[in-house]
Amino acid sequence: MRHRRWLGHFNISPAGFSVAKEDGGKYNPSFEREFHASGHASREDLTWVIDQIDPDRIVPIHTESREWFADNFEDVVLAEEGVAIEF
Repeated sequence: MRHRRWLGHFNISPAGFSVAKEDGGKYNPSFEREFHASGHASREDLTWVIDQIDPDRIVPIHTESREWFADNFEDVVLAEEGVAIEF
């Protein structure tokens, strides 16, 4: 709700979502599908970024496809829970 009040303070009309008041006074945001953005980069974008940075080592952490990094790049370290990685 804070975000909606901030937008209203500056007379900004939100696009892509609305907020409906439910029974009991709770506000519930509703997002329109065509405006959704996951915030996650595509494989093409990741490849471009890695090529631009040219890192010495890649440690994929927040991903569902860790093995993709190992299959497509050199010097990939796949972290394991509870196992320290030394650089």
